[in-house]
Amino acid sequence: MAMTIHNLEKPGTAESAGVEVDEPGGLVKDWRGGPEAIMASMEEIGLPIGENSRTQYTDDLAKKFGRVIFILTVEQIPDYIDLEEDRVIYWAIDDPHHMSIEDTRLVRAQIEKSTLAMIRTDDRIANRALLPQVCPYPE
Repeated sequence: MAMTIHNLEKPGTAESAGVEVDEPGGLVKDWRGGPEAIMASMEEIGLPIGENSRTQYTDDLAKKFGRVIFILTVEQIPDYIDLEEDRVIYWAIDDPHHMSIEDTRLVRAQIEKSTLAMIRTDDRIANRALLPQVCPYPE
């Protein structure tokens, strides 16, 4: 969900990976973990995800990014993930698999709100950093 929402705003800048992927490389629609409500909730907002590949999280994959966001319940966090690492962000949002469509919509809304807020914050920081170059002060 978060990757698709992020890439809608900033194309090609986010990837998604799971910490327990039963079939790496398989499609979301084929996941045995109960993707129906998740896919339906995303299709409702025009963002189909059924054809997305499922990727296993690895440290090598994470090294490609300046920031790694984990959207899990506390019980799902593997021992090898260091939440104290500077570039790691943890969003305590429930896993929507096996939820009703109504509850999945609420999770989708939380993820969308958090993702868009992060992007807007990043944009404000980037714009402030670029401001002197874009609009220099008169001499």
